[in-house]
Amino acid sequence: MKKHRIPLLCLLAAVCLVLSAGLHWLSAEFFPARRLMLPPAEHMTRAELWYLPPSGKERGVLVLCPGHNDSGRQLANDREWRKYAAEEKLGLVGLSYASEESDLQNGTGYYYASRGSGQLLLEGIRTIYGRPLSLFLHGFSGGGHFTARLMAWKPETVAAWCALGVGWWDPPEPGRNYPPGIIACGVEDERLEASREFFRRGRELGLPWQWRPLAGWGHAVNPSLDAFVRGFFRTQLQDAGQKNGF
Repeated sequence: MKKHRIPLLCLLAAVCLVLSAGLHWLSAEFFPARRLMLPPAEHMTRAELWYLPPSGKERGVLVLCPGHNDSGRQLANDREWRKYAAEEKLGLVGLSYASEESDLQNGTGYYYASRGSGQLLLEGIRTIYGRPLSLFLHGFSGGGHFTARLMAWKPETVAAWCALGVGWWDPPEPGRNYPPGIIACGVEDERLEASREFFRRGRELGLPWQWRPLAGWGHAVNPSLDAFVRGFFRTQLQDAGQKNGF
C-alpha cells in the first residue's frame, strides 16, 4: 500500500488542481462581476458597486439600480445585460446601496442623490473606468427613486434613463435640460397614479419622456420593459454616435 501512496497523492493533487481551475473558469464565466466598496455617505449603511472588468473602449456606462436596499450583484452578472453591454460597448454596473428605512422616508437616504449617494456613484465610475462617462440608468422601485433624482440633480451626466414603480417623485422644474427617459409602472401597482402624474408634469414642460403603463403587472421588474429599455438606450447611443462621430 505504501508504494502506491505517493502516486495516489499525486493523482489526488492533480484532480484538485483541475477542479480548482474548472471552478475558477465557471466563476469567471458566469459570475464575472467585481465589487468596489465605497465609504458610505451620511445616512447610508452600504455603498458598493458591482461591475464588469473594463475593456477601455466603453462609450458609456449602463447602471442597473435594484429595488429598496437590494444588491446589484445579480444584475451585473445577468447574461442578457452582459451581452447587451458588450454589443453596445457599455460598461456595466450594478448599484448596491442601502439606508435605514426612516432615512429613505424622510428625504435623507440614498434615494436622494444630491445628498451624497449620487456623488459616490460618479466617483466610483471614475475609479473603475479612469474617466467620467455618460450614464444610462435603469432603476426599479428604490432604484427608480435614485435614478429619477440623479438625472434631475446632474442631468448633464445622464444620457438616458428609465424608472419603474416609483412611489413618490420630486416635480420636474421648468427651464432645466432633463435627459430622455421612460417612466413606467404596472397598472396593478398602487404607485401608478404618482408615476402618471410625474409624466404628465414632464409632458407639460415639453420634456423628452415616454410613459409606459404595464398592463396586468404589479410591483415587479418586467422582462418586456427591460427589452424595450435596451432598444431605447441603443437609439440614444446611435444618436450620440452620429453626433460625435463614433
